[in-house]
Amino acid sequence: NVGIGTSGTPAEELEISADAPSIQLSSSNTNGRNYGFQSTNSGKFAFYDGTAGVNRIIIDSGGLATFSNGIIQELEIKFILY
Repeated sequence: NVGIGTSGTPAEELEISADAPSIQLSSSNTNGRNYGFQSTNSGKFAFYDGTAGVNRIIIDSGGLATFSNGIIQELEIKFILY
């Protein structure tokens, strides 16, 4: 297990501990954009557009998602692994 900013043994394969931990994916292509994921200080999970500097989707602890256009929806997310 790998820990970044953790104290002690990480609980998962990758654990990042910070005030508002985030992961950013930065494109090196001239037409690319930067996107990221963040665990916010208010207990929400955000998908943000680092190029535009805005959150695109914010999910609260109850599973409600707010989209950047102001629409609020309850999400059911399923992952399919191949």
